[in-house]
Amino acid sequence: MIKAALRVQALTDFDQLQGLLAAGQISALIDPLIFDPGLGDAEDLSSCATVRNPFLDQPPLQRLRLQPVQGGASRIWKSMNVCREQSLSPDDPRSLCGWVISPHPISSISRYISRRLGQQKPSGRQALLRYYDPRVLQRLQSILDRNQLAFLLGPIHHWVFIDHAGCFRMFSSCPQSMTQSEFSLSDSQWLSIDRIGLLNKTLAIGAEVMDIRQLNDQDIANLDRLLQIAEFEGISDDNARMIFALQGLRLPLNFHHHPEMTHLFQRCREGERYQELVREWGPGIWQRIAEESKENAL
Repeated sequence: MIKAALRVQALTDFDQLQGLLAAGQISALIDPLIFDPGLGDAEDLSSCATVRNPFLDQPPLQRLRLQPVQGGASRIWKSMNVCREQSLSPDDPRSLCGWVISPHPISSISRYISRRLGQQKPSGRQALLRYYDPRVLQRLQSILDRNQLAFLLGPIHHWVFIDHAGCFRMFSSCPQSMTQSEFSLSDSQWLSIDRIGLLNKTLAIGAEVMDIRQLNDQDIANLDRLLQIAEFEGISDDNARMIFALQGLRLPLNFHHHPEMTHLFQRCREGERYQELVREWGPGIWQRIAEESKENAL
């Protein structure tokens, strides 16, 4: 089993990066299927390491790849910040998945990532765990425990990516052992992972009416909880679930137990549309739900 103390922190300045680079070579993790930005500092593809997808037979040019980043810390920090300043929606795919720092050869890192991509759900069905995608990796911080995250990093000492807020986030792990271990996720963890796409789409819609940079991980976890509640309560349409989650984000945590809401859920189960039902509500009903839910929570 990999025994590691995993830490999650922000990467905020040049001096911090300079200290990280002492751990080994820094490489950019690129998904060329989204957009191929080129090989960067690599002379050719043979200088990179490609990651085999266990479910797809891809030619090397289409595979996820690790390409070494050359130069001093100052140059690297500058180029990383150029990437960070690009404006992306939470559900926009990213060609630059992040940067990894490790003393191990990138060929061994790419093989390790490839082995981790193919996972088996409790039902026995095979699934692709796209943990290299920063939109997925950010949520895995809340879904997985620290040992599970450390296992996914494996030989990688530092994994840096750009989060929803446009900040550098870093997972750090110094493995004491690199032996193989079982890696399995629970049903509830897989359900949360399966909702990541819808969650990011919800965040993208929410970004049109709010500053998502003000949402912390707890807010995002609450948004995911609301999507789960919506499905459980009979709101099956994805658009309706997203509307419900965004409406509930600023309401008391227990608002869905309010009689007005339970009556609405029943009507949804009978085939009525959530959007049409709440369209009939004025601000007064929402205010009453909020106030009475607060009182019941005391």
